[in-house]
Amino acid sequence: MTLSPMEKLKVISSSHDVGLHFYEVVKDAEGIFVKGEKEIIEQDKITLDPNLSFDFVVFSPEYSFIPNSQSSFSCVWTDWNLNVPLVFENARKFKLVIIDEAGFEKLKSLKLPFKVYPLPVFAIHASWRVPKPKPKKNKKIDVVFLGNLNPGIHTRRNSALRKILLLPEKYKIAVGVGLYDPEAYSEVLSSSKIVFNMSVRKEMNMRVFEAVKCNSLLFLEEDNLETWKYLTKWESVIPYREDNLAELMVKYLGISDEEREKITSNALSEISRISESYVWQKIFEIDRDVESEKIKDDISLRLGTFKTLVNTIFNFPVNERFVSRAEEIGLNLLDEIKSLAGEKSKIFRASVLNELSFMYLFLLRREIRGNERRGDEEELYKKSSRYILSALSFEPNSAILWYNLSFLNYSFGMRDDFLNSALRFLKILDKEGENSIYISPFPDVFSFTIFSHYTYLKSYADYLWLSFIEDIDELKRGLAKVLQTQIFIFLANDAIAFGDLRSAERFCSFAITNFPNCPDFYFLMGKIKLMQRSFFDSVSAYLKGYELDPVNYLKWAEILLSLLLSGQKQKFQEVLGEMKTMSKRLYVLDGAKIEISGIDENIYIKPVSKIFDDFSLFQD
Repeated sequence: MTLSPMEKLKVISSSHDVGLHFYEVVKDAEGIFVKGEKEIIEQDKITLDPNLSFDFVVFSPEYSFIPNSQSSFSCVWTDWNLNVPLVFENARKFKLVIIDEAGFEKLKSLKLPFKVYPLPVFAIHASWRVPKPKPKKNKKIDVVFLGNLNPGIHTRRNSALRKILLLPEKYKIAVGVGLYDPEAYSEVLSSSKIVFNMSVRKEMNMRVFEAVKCNSLLFLEEDNLETWKYLTKWESVIPYREDNLAELMVKYLGISDEEREKITSNALSEISRISESYVWQKIFEIDRDVESEKIKDDISLRLGTFKTLVNTIFNFPVNERFVSRAEEIGLNLLDEIKSLAGEKSKIFRASVLNELSFMYLFLLRREIRGNERRGDEEELYKKSSRYILSALSFEPNSAILWYNLSFLNYSFGMRDDFLNSALRFLKILDKEGENSIYISPFPDVFSFTIFSHYTYLKSYADYLWLSFIEDIDELKRGLAKVLQTQIFIFLANDAIAFGDLRSAERFCSFAITNFPNCPDFYFLMGKIKLMQRSFFDSVSAYLKGYELDPVNYLKWAEILLSLLLSGQKQKFQEVLGEMKTMSKRLYVLDGAKIEISGIDENIYIKPVSKIFDDFSLFQD
């Protein structure tokens, strides 16, 4: 047999263990495989110049370094609900965006500068997370969920998890956070009769592939947009709605192992057609079918690349050498921009300075939150402050830049500076409205980066970008509401710290009016009412937050205290009982102790490593 010539495709990605790397996917007549070790991009060689001329794809552009290139290239966009403006700003570099079916449905109606193609891209990710699944006959766990509980992204899922955590006591339930080792992760999934899944974007996410490959019965939301194209409802996967989730779980835990095995075997047979090799095969084919175009290098493209470099620092641990190199690149870019004339020169210079400030702000936040202080927090603050103030010297009426300065001052506890910058932000927004937010649409998308971490409001901002990129005025109005609301929350917390509870209540009320489904705002209002000794109002706010995000165990003590002080003994016992039941089935990274004021009792949540002891895993 004559083998066809090998084809190679470089993949550019980022990861937690290194800043940036290439790896190579190779295709020949016998299949597709990843060849060799990943090749780390040397930090000293990171550049904004369009010096890449070989075929490559960028994987997960929402997290990864997006280089310049001599020709347009493909990207595989995975978590497309995150960091949307950053990806859009680099869109002129793309010839093709490969995305899951749900993302395709979101993008297909937009007038984009690239082609869009739907593929179940998480088949690739799943092979990394569960490389060698070991299906088990003896299932020691009844229902499991392993994943992220961040309410900024997963509020809807967190509410559904309450139903699972409160299933009757006879069932063995585990909801875990922070289990990253692939072998351990695979062991837990393989040991469970049912794996619960609720995707963020209604896509065929990693957990679909992982659960099926581990021979566990998958429960998936009925309205998923992608999975049902490949897997059959009821015969391979159990579709649920939130109103029948608990009922269906009890039903399928009650059937025989053989009946469950029949369903999981069907699922494995169907999903085997969507292997990692299958997805890479399709990527090779469609990438080859879409012609690349020459890219004319310009400063706006290099600015987009620089923003992705800073985004790498935002998302992954990096060393000082990496940061120094990024700063050097930014300052060199700043010098280049000086040659431009007119308003664009000022906007771009402000943007680079804003990115440099953003970089040092998040290094500062890591220092403040870290267990070991290095003592350079003040120096990091000064650098971040100096850069954002320089940005404002070019764009003094930018609401985003004034918001960013407020975010920085609030984060570092510079109260007077925070109040001054927050007041300036509110005045500009009141006077100029959405005109104080500069955004340009396709094909040359641009916006100042908004300082944030992964919160409810950041998720909403990304949703706005996806929904209104072709209605810039509506996008600006939505972003103005997001920024204003975050400032209100900062002001509410500041007012609490200085005993001005009336102002705190007013600011928090504004935030709730703007975003009535954000659980954190209700928790904050509950705290304010508790401090005002308005115990019934406090309970009302806390329970609303608890309804939206019941697994936020960090708020449980406050909720119980408000119930205790309000004298609602029956409700107190009911909620305490729920929390005790959930805590026995909840596992978090390092465990947690919840001290309840007023009663001689604490609630303990176990570290995620205890799953293996509680269910005797790795013992057969």
